[in-house]
Amino acid sequence: MDKVFLSGSQKITIDRKQGGQLNLRVIPEFDDATEALIYGGLAFQLLREDYGMFQLFHVEAPGYEAPKMESLGRLLFDREENWIYDGDKLTIDEQEKAAEFITGHRGTMDRLIEDIL
Repeated sequence: MDKVFLSGSQKITIDRKQGGQLNLRVIPEFDDATEALIYGGLAFQLLREDYGMFQLFHVEAPGYEAPKMESLGRLLFDREENWIYDGDKLTIDEQEKAAEFITGHRGTMDRLIEDIL
């Protein structure tokens, strides 16, 4: 696995085909690539980081807890950068955009599409 994948937790925004945006927190399941290689691949948790009105009006009151992030599944990568989605809440387009971000191909694909159009 020579490719450098996303190494730490990051937030990404995905434009949805039906309109609007999806904010995801992408979290690697392994601390380093060596540990991942032992298990034969990499896995990333995908969590929804949309809190609706909470994002606009963040309340810090005693005893008040922020909403928990909703799990949207996982993306699993093998040594050849093939991936599979383990979940049922993301569309194929959303899965592809998350995978592109994790592998670093997102910018390349965006530039390619812009050149074609």
